[in-house]
Amino acid sequence: MSQPGYRTRILALALVLCGALAADPLDDLARDFWQWRAIHQPVSGDDMARIDRPADWTPDWSAQSVAQQKEALASFEKRWKEMDAGRWAIPRQVDYRLIGSALSRAGWELYVTRNWQRNPAFYVDQSLGAVYERLLQPPPFDRARSTEILRCMNPLPHVLDKAKDHVNNPVLSMAEELIATLKDIRPRLLKAIQEL
Repeated sequence: MSQPGYRTRILALALVLCGALAADPLDDLARDFWQWRAIHQPVSGDDMARIDRPADWTPDWSAQSVAQQKEALASFEKRWKEMDAGRWAIPRQVDYRLIGSALSRAGWELYVTRNWQRNPAFYVDQSLGAVYERLLQPPPFDRARSTEILRCMNPLPHVLDKAKDHVNNPVLSMAEELIATLKDIRPRLLKAIQEL
């Protein structure tokens, strides 16, 4: 085997591998979207503990955060629409449509239901729900986890203050449901803190 022929084959193999490992726009979009979604997906009773949040995560539904979320979602949707998935293999088209569905859900939350503007219980979910997400994870409850749960309780007043800023026309039935949910909340929270 001559040295030049060997180098040529190694170079050709490297090029093939690089092509096989090249970035895929759908995979890139999915990765970027789900990283973003882990930070900005609202806490909801029907989704508890279904998404891994970053360490030290705190819900942020300030006006600035909502504006940034809308901007980011528009960018994700633009990337998604620019893909020509019609010629892809069927399983890949399914992946494409699933990402489209996830984008649609984020848009539904921001633009249609607008719970961050209309539902006072939304902010209870973002505050207490964030704590419950960590409580519902399987044991053990060691010192680090207990500290993390208590850390999640620190921003509760700040998160609830955002409700005062945003919820200016609450839906009556949602407000009544919130009042029922918060009945005896103080002793329940104090017991949880004591146990932790």
